[in-house]
Amino acid sequence: MKQVAKLEFKFHQTKRELEKINSDVQSLESELKQLSDKYEAAMLDRQKLQEEAEIMERRLVAAEKLISGLGSENERSHS
Repeated sequence: MKQVAKLEFKFHQTKRELEKINSDVQSLESELKQLSDKYEAAMLDRQKLQEEAEIMERRLVAAEKLISGLGSENERSHS
């Protein structure tokens, strides 16, 4: 009988430990999901900013060409 009581105690103790581990795993999975969502949002923001930077770079190049062309035109008209 004493052996059965020890085994039951050990069973319940192990069961509580397993429940705690399962709870910890669920918490970690939830945290991982949140971090994954934040990472995905950050990557989308990065992509959007990169696209905007590329647009601004093209506009800057076009503006520099326009300014250069206007400067050349101005020199020709004053010559």
